Amino acid sequence: MRHGVWLLAVALGLVACRAQEPALDQALTVEPMTLARSARCAPGDARVRWFDDADALVAGTGSLVDAGTADGLDWRSQAAVGVWLGERPTAGYGLSLADSRQQGDRLELVVRRQTPPADAMVAQVITYPCLIVTVPRTGYSTLQVVDDDGANLGRLRPGVE
Repeated sequence: MRHGVWLLAVALGLVACRAQEPALDQALTVEPMTLARSARCAPGDARVRWFDDADALVAGTGSLVDAGTADGLDWRSQAAVGVWLGERPTAGYGLSLADSRQQGDRLELVVRRQTPPADAMVAQVITYPCLIVTVPRTGYSTLQVVDDDGANLGRLRPGVE
């Protein structure tokens, strides 16, 4: 009888301790916010770029993010990240934020690439798709951007690159 009571107490103690731990996915999930996305971004190669302040964001994104929007961000707790796909041969290409997750000291942004269907009638115009999102400034040492197929689009060390 004593062993049964002791085992019950240990089991309840373990359950209580486990219940106080946040679920791993919930504790590490972050929710970046999309600031802008376009197919008419500044020409250039595919890249990922970190923005530390409003001036850098406005200068680095041309007219895509206006000064009012950039000034309205809480730059003490967040920064911005730009993802550019580079040159595309037609309309119909784009980027959107699909997911974000923190794994250890790495924040991973998952972006969805939109491509026009093979048989689509699209404008024959060169486009430069990009996506600008806000991210928490702290809580990780590496920011990894991947597409929804897992392909690496870029990696940054916030505040360093």
